[in-house]
Amino acid sequence: MTKINNPLKEDYNHREFIGRFVNNASGYPELLTMQALYWDYLDWLVESGCDEDTIIADAITYYRGHPINAAVVWWLHYVFEWREAKGLERPSWMAPSVKVPPARADD
Repeated sequence: MTKINNPLKEDYNHREFIGRFVNNASGYPELLTMQALYWDYLDWLVESGCDEDTIIADAITYYRGHPINAAVVWWLHYVFEWREAKGLERPSWMAPSVKVPPARADD
């Protein structure tokens, strides 16, 4: 997949809305529109070994009944916070979360 933005460029607009077709819960293409930063994070997750279709399906399942755009953005927030709490890697161009509670030994 070709990266559509370079978050490290000075003129990068992370608030620009970008649409791409993704497979919805029924397996049919659906237009997903999100701000560039979310696409970049999703691309980074995919480059790190996650499966885009699984991420989209999990978001749709978890936020059943909500529009796909909102579901995926909310899910990406959840994934980011979860990864931060676990101390997992994040993109070098993303700031750390300020809301992460300390990780527990039993997590």
